[in-house]
Amino acid sequence: LSIERVLEKKKPSKDGDEDADMDSKEDNGELTSWNSRLGQLVEWLGGGKATGLICFDEVHKAKNLVPDKDEKASTKTGLYVDRLQQFCPNAPVLYVSATAATEVQHLGYMSRLGVWGKGTAFDTFRDFQKAIESNGVAAMEMFAMNMKAIGAMSCRALAYVGTEFDLQQNGMTEEQYRDYDAAARFWQKLLNMFRKFVHSKDLKVSYRKHFFKKLWKKEEAKGNEGRPSRANSKDLADEEDEDMVTKRLWQFYWGAQQRFFKAVCNSAKVPAACVAAQDAVDRGEQVVISIWATGEARSRAKMDKLKEATAGRITVESVSDGTTEVKIKEKATLTSVHSCLYANLALKSKLSVGGKQVAQLSRLVLADDKKIGRPEDLLKLSVPCKLVFRTPSLRRLVVNAHTTESKEPVALELAEDELGERIVVSKVIEGPPSLRRAELEGWHVKKINDKPVGKIRVAMIRQRLKKGTSLSFQDPVIDDHLSGPAMILEHFISSCFLTKGEDGEEVPWANETKTDLLQEAQQLSLPPNALDDLLDRLGGLKKVGEMSGRSHRIKRRKDGSLAWVARCEELRCPSDGANLVEQVLFQKGNKKICVVTEVASAGISLHADRRQATADFQPPRRLMISLELPWGADKAIQCFGRVHRANQLIPPKFLVLTTPLGGEVRFNSAIARRMKLLGAVTKGDRMTSMGGVADQTMTDFDVNNAYGQRALATFYTDTAKTLSAVPELLALYEALPFIGGEEDGEASGRWPTWQDFAEEVCDAWSATRLGEEIEMMLQENQTRSWAEMGTRESGEINRFFNRILMLEVEIQNAMFETFFAVYTELVRVDKANGVFDEGIENLNRVQGRLIRDIKVDSKELLYKDPRSGAETSYVRLSLDRGISWEAAKAAYDEMPKQGSMEGFYEYRHSAQADPIYVLAKETIQLGGAGATGTTWIARRRQRQFAIWRADCGAVWSYGQKAYFESDL
Repeated sequence: LSIERVLEKKKPSKDGDEDADMDSKEDNGELTSWNSRLGQLVEWLGGGKATGLICFDEVHKAKNLVPDKDEKASTKTGLYVDRLQQFCPNAPVLYVSATAATEVQHLGYMSRLGVWGKGTAFDTFRDFQKAIESNGVAAMEMFAMNMKAIGAMSCRALAYVGTEFDLQQNGMTEEQYRDYDAAARFWQKLLNMFRKFVHSKDLKVSYRKHFFKKLWKKEEAKGNEGRPSRANSKDLADEEDEDMVTKRLWQFYWGAQQRFFKAVCNSAKVPAACVAAQDAVDRGEQVVISIWATGEARSRAKMDKLKEATAGRITVESVSDGTTEVKIKEKATLTSVHSCLYANLALKSKLSVGGKQVAQLSRLVLADDKKIGRPEDLLKLSVPCKLVFRTPSLRRLVVNAHTTESKEPVALELAEDELGERIVVSKVIEGPPSLRRAELEGWHVKKINDKPVGKIRVAMIRQRLKKGTSLSFQDPVIDDHLSGPAMILEHFISSCFLTKGEDGEEVPWANETKTDLLQEAQQLSLPPNALDDLLDRLGGLKKVGEMSGRSHRIKRRKDGSLAWVARCEELRCPSDGANLVEQVLFQKGNKKICVVTEVASAGISLHADRRQATADFQPPRRLMISLELPWGADKAIQCFGRVHRANQLIPPKFLVLTTPLGGEVRFNSAIARRMKLLGAVTKGDRMTSMGGVADQTMTDFDVNNAYGQRALATFYTDTAKTLSAVPELLALYEALPFIGGEEDGEASGRWPTWQDFAEEVCDAWSATRLGEEIEMMLQENQTRSWAEMGTRESGEINRFFNRILMLEVEIQNAMFETFFAVYTELVRVDKANGVFDEGIENLNRVQGRLIRDIKVDSKELLYKDPRSGAETSYVRLSLDRGISWEAAKAAYDEMPKQGSMEGFYEYRHSAQADPIYVLAKETIQLGGAGATGTTWIARRRQRQFAIWRADCGAVWSYGQKAYFESDL
């Protein structure tokens, strides 16, 4: 889209100018100043002549812009933010966001930074992204520091002083463990069945036609052109399309599997969340519980099936608009009516004509289908005549209808309640016995055409009721909570297990298998939907506020049953105002607990606001309980920011709940990694995305890095290839608490030896289809080092945690503990050797030892900005990295003295030279080395040493060679 097309294109003439109309037709779909908001903004700003500041608030919403790819790869928001900057090249731009970017690729919309493009070090954004990502988190930190130094970025955040951050692992009952194991075994069976369906010759074409309609149309087009295609042949020759189809079908399976077990984890944490919330309320605090998955889509589909069988559903035939028609047959009666009329044509008293009653103050609106202006005009009419009166009150309405299910006739009188907020059934004129109790029980209109009405008056509902409109007076009722995991499982089996062949006929074995799977799934004992269970346990609507995107919720009735009710109808507010009402009730202390989802995780205030303080109410401290963490760090920071805001009376407390399931680390690892990247790219320090309060706690979950890949590769090699060699970490493996007999500490006796455990894990690699993918990872890393991973997320690590979720709890946790033990050992070794990347460090520290002195050798001014006066200088420093004798002696005292080569040595270049005293310290190698090695391979390895010198600190090698025993 060019700026000239937006600004100079003529608007089609209202007079029907043909040229303008033709021009409009030719450019149909173009963004212009009269058919697009972007065109209006550009025109209003001035386009190429614009010089005013353009400020993008909450600009992180444009993060999904991919500058160097096709437009389809980017979101509309990202594209339009980028285009607006292009169309106004002379206007300065300000980017404002609390969470500007969590990945380097999210910086694409910041084209005005001047970091990439013509005249910079990087020709394209892709070049910049590749350079930063390949150099890891440290490069992101250096980039942020550089942007701050040149004045291009300012990062200010509310201090986290006084806030608390806790991580709590809640246990699971024996019943929960049994139910989880049964579900895990079913998903393993489901995997084998899905593989059978996907690769079946009877169903292969059906899967293509059902899920890949565009590809199927392309194949049909090939067949019409005379070229071979799978549309008219069962020969699957195109391997690329076949791989794409198979890969996409398996994404359906793994996506459903992840959602299922994530829902199970959320449900398992509900009891602990309720206990923590109630304890906080007892302490005088107010609680905000964060959960992201509402399960409304599945719940709505389930409840829609019950609405037809729900009593109290009618279809409107006609609506009385409050008028009464009377026929006057005698002149005397007409004169009597005239005497009862005020000057404004309203009745002075109640009127009875021909058996019809007309209420007092009813207004005469028509006389023989004509309007009259004065009572005297009534005497000019001839009899017989027809008079129409309109009732003085608009608070009543008569509806003629029939029941939706049985088609029986119904006549109801609807009226406003005492508060004028609901439309209730004031009288049942005609109807079946099921509707006769409506007046006594106080039924009110809940839905019009299956849409909740909320707060409404008669005047408003009168306009919406037409012939064919459906009215609902009752909510669908169920005996127990709907199960979120069960609905996910049922939907996957129903939609992804096809049973009809290419000819549209049922495939007998497929239909029978699908039926058996659905029946077996129904027999599983699965937990209820986490959000509904949470609200029910904490006391329901009267005690707990809900701020979500849901239009309905589950409500427990007095008889113990559960009803599917509209939130706005319960709160007596407009359909789009439920969250605002809940926010006010929570902030004023009427409700002590509030549950928020993604919809309410940004842009609202739930903190202890000073403005809410009154003589009778002092806003208490907030406790935010995170039942479920979001995928993105920006969303997590935004969510935590609901209770930690400016102008608060007291800082909040944060509590993150986890389960003892090893696979759940997948969800925590994703957010921990992205929080670290967010801090690096916005503040120049990976440990500051939440002021350091939560970062130190969450960093333990960040295993999706080079060490995680190495740990996974090592774990896989040592279990899948047990016959090749004894693993180097055998001593570490045998020390794991679950290895051993029943009487060996915590061991259950399931795996008496490491070999037994390795064999079962080897079967698990095959059962979860992880073996093939890890083998590919190992092949890729034969040509590159693990360190080249940079900031890129490892798909293998994510898949490892995702897929062990479908294993029984004992083997799942054992595999995770083994992986984490290897990971910890790799980190420990590198930390001991001083090569672990700790991130940005102060100049007065190096490898854990203080630099004794820092001197400025020279300082050269490279550039001074003529406008701001900011200076860029090159400073050369001299650092004294030497080690004091006291520090060396302290390290020597900790070394083993017997049979060790470690210690002080005297070195001379020649016999006449002065001696140089050094301290040799052995570096730690994975699995050990020499006589202390854990395996025969490790024992054959040479021991390596670091040389500490008083003048230059620790030295690990000279040239490309390490220091070995022979060098001492």
